[in-house]
Amino acid sequence: MLRSFKLLLATAFAVLLALPASAQRGQKDWVLLGEQTVGFRVDRDVINVGNGGARFSELRIVAERNDVHLMALRLVYQNGFAEDVRVDKLLRPGTDALPVDLRGERSFLRQIELTYRARPSFEGRAIVKVYGELRGGGGKPFDVIESQRVDRDDRVVTFDVGRREGRFAALRFRADDGSVRIKSVRIVFGNGENQIVTVEDRLEQGDQTRVIDLAGERRFIRRVDVEAHAGRDSRGGARLTLLGQQGDGRPDDRGPPPERGRDEWVTLGTQKAAMLEADNDTFKVGREAGTFRAIRAYVEKQEVRFYGMTIRYGNGETEDVPLNGVIRPGEYSQAFDLRGRDRFIESISFRYRSKLSFKGSGRVEIQGLKHGPYRDLDGDRGRDRDRGRDRR
Repeated sequence: MLRSFKLLLATAFAVLLALPASAQRGQKDWVLLGEQTVGFRVDRDVINVGNGGARFSELRIVAERNDVHLMALRLVYQNGFAEDVRVDKLLRPGTDALPVDLRGERSFLRQIELTYRARPSFEGRAIVKVYGELRGGGGKPFDVIESQRVDRDDRVVTFDVGRREGRFAALRFRADDGSVRIKSVRIVFGNGENQIVTVEDRLEQGDQTRVIDLAGERRFIRRVDVEAHAGRDSRGGARLTLLGQQGDGRPDDRGPPPERGRDEWVTLGTQKAAMLEADNDTFKVGREAGTFRAIRAYVEKQEVRFYGMTIRYGNGETEDVPLNGVIRPGEYSQAFDLRGRDRFIESISFRYRSKLSFKGSGRVEIQGLKHGPYRDLDGDRGRDRDRGRDRR
């Protein structure tokens, strides 16, 4: 009898250890940092944590579906320092996660590199998930803004936030009543600017995404568009909950008032987007226009889908800018800082397509944040300056 009781107790303890970090967290704040599918050969993958300043006290690495031989970890910190950790341990599904303590400067992570391989099996390819425990005392808590139902089909879920909710410094998402796969997030601020974030996370019930720090911080949010669907195990769908961390101080929607003759958005060129197929356009800028610190796009009349942008600098160097996704009329893309700041731009090329509509094509305006004496590129200084200020 005693032996049976001990066996039952050991089994229950093993089941507890097999639970995902979200189910074990208790009062701890575990965040899913990322997951990867592991090949049967030696594989090396990277999980980007970000550079938002979040601190973690511990990592937990969990295997699912199949055994994973974790050979090594490489932890890259916010200050650029990297640390190699030799692990050489077999992670079995349903057993205890591998803990990694993070202390002091090690708590500021930028990315995690994993070297591993899975055991060939009829169970299929293994999945490795990495969770981080947020270090306590890291600012204000995250409050629920709104929840939306998601089904098993890909679609865009919209959270209408509005100024009534105040201004925010950061966002994150939580899966409720089932699992949710999030692909991308588009945040539309009160002034029409967009911030697009690629998430690519699969959240089990109760899991939360990593923190999404808002560009500029302390911003009023108009709405949040999320490309997501419920997991296969969620037959009746699931709920996706938007959480927000309130910001303090002055809202940053408009930024500090510009000094005369400094830091003004100017129009570099305008063009109508084709409706039937994606089109390529190039705007010539040239050294006579001066130097620029950042680039953004503004859309009028009809929504436009962008497929990327390439900037060619005056010295011949090029930079690919991740201008992707749909921007609606009256809204801006996020502002992209130029590599090296204050650069002469030779030309800007981008690929886009307008939504098919009887209202006509969308109109795209590419703007540059000019540093130095203001120069009107279209020959109408007053019109561009006033229009740029109004839109900001």
